[in-house]
Amino acid sequence: MRGILSAALYAFCPTLLAHGRLATTDLAAALFFTASAWSLWVALHTVSPGSVLVAALAVAGLWQTKMSAVLIVPVLLVLLGIRLAGGRPMTVAAGGQREVQSRAAQLLVLLAAGAAQVAVVVLVTWAFHLFRYAAVPVPSPEANPLDWPGVLRSAGAIAPAIAFARDHRFLPESFVYGFALFLKQSLNRPAFLNGEHSWVGWRWFFPYCLAVKTPLPLLALVAAGGVGAVMRRETLYQTSPLWALLGVYWTGAIESNFNIGHRHLLPTYPAMLVLAGGVAYWLETRGRAARLLIASAVLACVVESVTTWPNYLAYFNQLAGGPRQGYRHLIDSSLDWGQDLPGLARWLERNVPSGTPVYLSYFGTGNPDYYHIEARRLPGFFDHWRQREWYQLTGGVYAVSATMLQSVYSLAPGPWAMPYEQRWQEALAGLRAIAATSDEAERRQLTSDFLREKSLLVEHLRFARLCAFLRRREPDDNVGYSILIYRLSDQDVREALYGPPAELLPDVRVAGVPGR
Repeated sequence: MRGILSAALYAFCPTLLAHGRLATTDLAAALFFTASAWSLWVALHTVSPGSVLVAALAVAGLWQTKMSAVLIVPVLLVLLGIRLAGGRPMTVAAGGQREVQSRAAQLLVLLAAGAAQVAVVVLVTWAFHLFRYAAVPVPSPEANPLDWPGVLRSAGAIAPAIAFARDHRFLPESFVYGFALFLKQSLNRPAFLNGEHSWVGWRWFFPYCLAVKTPLPLLALVAAGGVGAVMRRETLYQTSPLWALLGVYWTGAIESNFNIGHRHLLPTYPAMLVLAGGVAYWLETRGRAARLLIASAVLACVVESVTTWPNYLAYFNQLAGGPRQGYRHLIDSSLDWGQDLPGLARWLERNVPSGTPVYLSYFGTGNPDYYHIEARRLPGFFDHWRQREWYQLTGGVYAVSATMLQSVYSLAPGPWAMPYEQRWQEALAGLRAIAATSDEAERRQLTSDFLREKSLLVEHLRFARLCAFLRRREPDDNVGYSILIYRLSDQDVREALYGPPAELLPDVRVAGVPGR
């Protein structure tokens, strides 16, 4: 019963359905975190060549999937503590089978097994890198493309260990550098939550993600199942790897500054769903009322999942106002990963008459040209496909990715503020001066100089001011909840760009703005 219930909840979980269709490492990390915790727990009780090898391969797979694999080390330590504190005998099946009773002898056996597992993990890591040490086969004679000094400065207390692994070629250079780079990028990253912007994140970011991105009946089932597992002491011990994984991973998530997406919680979902199967305790002990409540909660999970199809990445529960209000709470991979570009092409074909000006600010790696989207390109992210050109904005249809609307990845990040307004007004004054120049050759030269030196910043300032205006009004439509549609008149555009600012803070963090 417990297994069937957990499998059913897994099959209808919006988060897992959203990422199961994406070519990323997030769902693979969820698999390997779960497999690693469980196989290590088995190997702590029965030490055999098979159990040691299976656990080693699971951990090796985890390390090749995501650098957050480092969290499996404290998970293992917690499980080891629980195992030794339990005082249960250990079965050693190598050249026969015998039981080891004393904790000291058990620890020695486990240390030997651990050394073998480390060797397997290292071997698999080298195999994944084709047994090549150098990250760059033919380094550039002008400069090393790897910023080793920069990443080591950000590695803190473990920098010496990273340098040792590099200098002694313990692991492939690309793997060691990738881990150091992961630590550096985890220190600060622009993030958004409920209208706030930060470079260092919030402790409550991931708890909030869980609260608004998970169906409420599913959260209730997980809580009830967890209590049910605790009520049965034997079940509590058996589920130790789940509790250890959840405890360690959540501690790391709360302490992390890397607040860019709910997807980073994926490794916790299989553990939570398995624990949800613990509601079987209430089915067995509380009778008909418990069965009715649990069946209603499971049915509600199924209904929420089916009615969300196919926009699972944009799922938000009732606490956030549903998917339609999601962009006000979370962005980036919690909602918007460029997945709705094909849907935008279909929406434009159905809803926009030929000749209507269309403007697009896109967050994603897709190429709008591939989908025959005829739109003038506004600043976006990953927009290497965009041909930069300067043009006047007019009334028309504005399609803006939710992440771009919140001005996170911009040269003018965050809410519109006085420093941005001052620079915008200076730019407008410069453009007016160019337009007023009577000499044609001089005007062309001034225009060329302006486009070469300032157009990128001015383009971002103009778009940021427009977004400040758009944030104060409801979208006219949306595509998959991640691309917001605004129908603007010429008067709307003039008001957004040249009227009183829609939002104006006295100051704002302006890291990334040239000259600040």
